Amino acid sequence: MAASDLTDAKESKALPTISGDTLSGRKLASLQPELDNKISLVLVAVRDIARPQLELYRTYFEENFASHSATQVIEVSLIERLLFRYLSFLMISNLKKVISDLDRQDKCLVSNANTDVIVEQLDISNPLFGYAYLVDGRGRIRWRAHGTPAGEELVILKDLTEKLIKRQ
Repeated sequence: MAASDLTDAKESKALPTISGDTLSGRKLASLQPELDNKISLVLVAVRDIARPQLELYRTYFEENFASHSATQVIEVSLIERLLFRYLSFLMISNLKKVISDLDRQDKCLVSNANTDVIVEQLDISNPLFGYAYLVDGRGRIRWRAHGTPAGEELVILKDLTEKLIKRQ
């Protein structure tokens, strides 16, 4: 079960530098500029099996905050194995078939750079799980959860997002 409150801003770690290509074709040297002044739900999958676990977080967040201009969902797929890096174009092609919404494609990043470091910095202990990070407007991780949402996690996510919006 995820924490029920925000991590204190002073104790929060910054989201690590993540670079890659969006499904819409944009190259990002860093995800950081995308996070500026927005409350972001950053969903990270290392393995394809983890992606469906994150769907409830995404849809619940969008249902509750889609009309709020200071919020966004960013989806990140990390390609960790050398062989898969050479096949990343196939992964991107498959993801485009699954994610056909062009606006959503622009917020879906596929990264194969420094994935071991990113996994370590995000404290991803099990690549079979999807990870959800609530990130404040300064790029700091204020809350995290993993796997399919359990119990009250979606309500907690909503409450904590509203808290961050009020503070911004």
